[in-house]
Amino acid sequence: THRLLSPDFDHEKEYVVTVGEDLRNNFKDKMEHGVDIEGYTTKPCTVRILNQRTFVVTLTEGKKHQIRRMCVALFQRVKDLQRTRIMNIRLSNLPAGDYRPITGSELQTFLTQLKLPTPQ
Repeated sequence: THRLLSPDFDHEKEYVVTVGEDLRNNFKDKMEHGVDIEGYTTKPCTVRILNQRTFVVTLTEGKKHQIRRMCVALFQRVKDLQRTRIMNIRLSNLPAGDYRPITGSELQTFLTQLKLPTPQ
């Protein structure tokens, strides 16, 4: 799990975020260029605005509560936050606490990206 979740490995993690108030005009640009959170500037990320209060953010770090802290620094309060993808694994609509098997080429790609041995 360390190799998967640690910010040291730069694996993409994608989230859908809903905030309490309409996003400001410069929100996307500021998020994408890095946000100062408590003396640390986050790495660049990508943001896709879905509507006035919802966006998709793709990070390569994933520090503790990073998205919430970035939003607070940009005067937004997170109402809902859902991880939708880690690397090549799409989580789809899994209920909280549920899981699904990772098999076939999806598993091979996942293990290769983690630089772990793949089953033969």
